[in-house]
Amino acid sequence: MAGIIDIHTHAFPDPIAKIAIPALEREGNIKAYLNGTVAGLLQSMDRSGVEQSVLCSIATRPEQFTPILEWCKAVRSERIIPFPSLHPEDPDLLEHVQLIHDAGFKGVKMHSYYQLEKIIRNS
Repeated sequence: MAGIIDIHTHAFPDPIAKIAIPALEREGNIKAYLNGTVAGLLQSMDRSGVEQSVLCSIATRPEQFTPILEWCKAVRSERIIPFPSLHPEDPDLLEHVQLIHDAGFKGVKMHSYYQLEKIIRNS
């Protein structure tokens, strides 16, 4: 492969993808290009000649930190570079930053606009 890195991709654990993709399609009023799974992402990478993808998760609630971190550990590979997500309202934010660092991840994903929009909408 040509050393191409896709710096911003999304995928979900398979059971969540089945729910998340239709919900995101409705919310965004657009058809998803892939099925939201890591397998689907890898197939797309193969078709497109992409060597590696940075996989960005989005924590929409603070309690999602641990499941997202564990999933990121499980899917990390030579081709998939996951960025775990932090939520701005996480009371253990600094501890969680340290856990991400200690686990050897190269970055984190925060989507302040999307995360804060959800906070404001639910207030």
